[in-house]
Amino acid sequence: MQSTLKLMIMNNRDAAIAAMREMQNEVATAEREKGTRALMAVSTVPQQSKTVEGKLAWIVKCCEQLEGSGGFVVLPQEYFGGIQCVTLEAEGPVAWDQNLIVDKVLEAVVGFPDVVVGFGAVVQEGWLRRERYFVVSKGGIAGYKDKTWLPAYDHVKVSGSFGITPGAIGDREERIKVNVVGLGEITIGILFCWEVFSGEIWRALRRSECDVVVHAIKFGVKSWPQKVKLVEEGIGGACLVKGFGYGGDGGWLERLSMGASWDVCCPVICSTNSWEAVVRSGRAGALCGVLYPWVDATADLVVRGDTIKKDRIDVMYWRYGKQHMMKLFQETGKWPGSELREHTMLMKIRRMEGRT
Repeated sequence: MQSTLKLMIMNNRDAAIAAMREMQNEVATAEREKGTRALMAVSTVPQQSKTVEGKLAWIVKCCEQLEGSGGFVVLPQEYFGGIQCVTLEAEGPVAWDQNLIVDKVLEAVVGFPDVVVGFGAVVQEGWLRRERYFVVSKGGIAGYKDKTWLPAYDHVKVSGSFGITPGAIGDREERIKVNVVGLGEITIGILFCWEVFSGEIWRALRRSECDVVVHAIKFGVKSWPQKVKLVEEGIGGACLVKGFGYGGDGGWLERLSMGASWDVCCPVICSTNSWEAVVRSGRAGALCGVLYPWVDATADLVVRGDTIKKDRIDVMYWRYGKQHMMKLFQETGKWPGSELREHTMLMKIRRMEGRT
């Protein structure tokens, strides 16, 4: 049969090309009829609010950007609880009961049943305190990830102000699976703040085969709290910061771009806490938006002041483009673009690694 087919192709080259094009068109048409299968992602540098109600209202505002359709709203690390700015001390606990804060978020977005929401919070689990990022969907927790590498002022083992216990690193720990309307199940990786510099985290994200990675940031890539100005009021009280230091990003954007391109080979969605007094100056380097592999657009991520961005991410293109060009065509009706064709050796190595 195969020999006969080869002979037919050799004798009828034009007909074979026409048949191939017709097949391509049929697949592409069928794909369009199924819908774009894109992930609508809303990322933000939130307007700073000292009340929980104000923070919840901002989440609703982000959900409204999706105009009634499904999608993914991405908020920053430590959106609830945690360290507070002395110029605008937040109401509410330093560390939240997990069920309480999740219920508040779910209640706020009950009018958006097809929206997936990601947000950071400091939570209390018995005597343990965690820096946690949640992904909630369909009235419940789809998954969460705890921050592994903690700064000294947070870490329980060095008597940090918050006494936070670090999370673990591992394939399972780095990924969250969630169903998105129009896409089905996708895999989300979580990358906290300065963990962008962790080779171990990037390797775990790589093995998790993420469709997208959330980069949740606390302060901004060019600012940090001045330790001498931290005001500590005990483990159960507020930890306030009076001022910030500034400088370069230490290679943050370069490493983020490198990780997106060479480690996970997928889009990275960024969100940073506002810290209004800091971010509006433009010195903090607050990141918001989507970074794509092999696209030199890190400067476009840096914003000033509160921001909401809406992006369309072709999740299936990146998922199947990492596997094989025929698989990509079969699933999406598309052939690899230049960003994938120019990195075929990387993709071949990835496939080899996946078989071991």
